[in-house]
Amino acid sequence: MGVLLLGLDGFRLINDTLGHAAGDQLLREVGERLQQLVHGSNTLARPGGDEFSIFVQDADLVQMEELAGQVLEALRRPFHVAGQEVYVSCSIGICFYPEDGRDNESLLRNAHVALHQAKEEGRNTYRLYRRQLNEDAGYRLALRSDLRQALDRGEFVLYLQPKVETSSGLVTSAEALLRWVHPQRGMISPVVFIPLLEETGLIEPVGEWVLEESCAIIRRLQEQGFRDFTVAANLSPRQFHQQDLAQRIGQFIGRHGLRAEEPELELEITESMLMRHEAQSMDLLRQLHEMGIRLAIDDFGTGYSSLSYLTRFPVDYLKIDRSFITQIGHSQEGETVVRAVISMARDLGLKVIAEGVETRIQLEFLRIIGCDLIQGYLFSPPVPEEELARMLERQARGERIGAGKADT
Repeated sequence: MGVLLLGLDGFRLINDTLGHAAGDQLLREVGERLQQLVHGSNTLARPGGDEFSIFVQDADLVQMEELAGQVLEALRRPFHVAGQEVYVSCSIGICFYPEDGRDNESLLRNAHVALHQAKEEGRNTYRLYRRQLNEDAGYRLALRSDLRQALDRGEFVLYLQPKVETSSGLVTSAEALLRWVHPQRGMISPVVFIPLLEETGLIEPVGEWVLEESCAIIRRLQEQGFRDFTVAANLSPRQFHQQDLAQRIGQFIGRHGLRAEEPELELEITESMLMRHEAQSMDLLRQLHEMGIRLAIDDFGTGYSSLSYLTRFPVDYLKIDRSFITQIGHSQEGETVVRAVISMARDLGLKVIAEGVETRIQLEFLRIIGCDLIQGYLFSPPVPEEELARMLERQARGERIGAGKADT
């Protein structure tokens, strides 16, 4: 017998942004799609939360891998939830009776270990259980414990990924990205520890540290002469809906002596975060805009089918999701989407940032159609603050270090 256990990717975000009723509706619709894949004596169950299991009688490896592919494909189509078009993926763990367990409890436990491995390796995929994964699960458990002390011990650091003007090739801003330098294990991948922050509830205090440290970095760069350089920080859904968020950010700006009318701080938020409580989101964005904070819609194009909100919210930038950028040079449809987004943004008076730019073909296409800024490994990976400062010093001396120098 084969056991397939799937967990929805990012379900908590949907619950946080659209509400529990929408989350329950999504789970029902996911269950209906999965039921269509279950035949004969096979069984579909929901162990709890956002997880579903399928027990397949007399299954071999080929059958289970085919079923996993069918599940991933079934969830690829959008769901219509709370009046919105929502996309969701899943991660899958697979194990077998009796090799991986002789009762339901041990089978589900081991399938769960494989599921977590799938999530850690990028999500929207499946993994087979193997004994080594139990050791990996112990590794996660140890990290959860260490994570609770990491903030107090100063183990977090912000790396900065430059954003480059396509017209001039100049680095004018950067996105702050959280990194964890473990005292024994070294650099821990964000793919591993960010989900742990969310699971443990530590995402709020760590997110607050990210905001304040971003302000501190802006100040330090200004003291080195880079007075107009902008740093962008990401907001989590929980942060975005804190009642005193604008007040807290104002305190950080004041504490680090940034210009009150133009602090050079940018905040990146997702479409779904805006739409959970539209009226409250509007009030918050207006407060932040009046404080001189720039606002960017992150992962644009992956959330809502209706774009009318762009005319209502006071945003400054759209960040085109990397899934569209990777299609440049390969898909005419993908290129059409990117071209349409940039045209629409220009009509609305918004600037566009393309993230995940990795090839010169992508760069040239974006430059020709008028994309304002690019960000990606073609120009630079995320780097420590000191390395970014050296980059800006070379630029100030007249060295051309922007997009025009990038290699494929």
